[in-house]
Amino acid sequence: MNYDYLVSTIRVTVPSFKESKADSSAVYFQVELEFHENKWSVEKRFSEFDELFKALKNSFATTPILPNKSFIFKMTEKELDQRRAGLEDFLQKIVVRSDLMNSDAVKGFL
Repeated sequence: MNYDYLVSTIRVTVPSFKESKADSSAVYFQVELEFHENKWSVEKRFSEFDELFKALKNSFATTPILPNKSFIFKMTEKELDQRRAGLEDFLQKIVVRSDLMNSDAVKGFL
């Protein structure tokens, strides 16, 4: 299926990430959303994206692909930026699908 990102009324980006000050192995990704004139942002760990992916996969025949998990204890800046870009792509593919956007899993995540 092809989805046109321009037809989505919700704009979503993952512009940045940061390591937790309390736990250097914890990384938070900044998710920014814009809907008409409303803007908000949330911070999510990769594990939360993974939970969303699993919930969608259990409920829908097709779902966007989530970037692979990494078993490296500490990822490099380049690896984290690649993950950030992959997570942004994952969310952008969700917001153009009304079936996914109307799911409880996505509503709870955002």
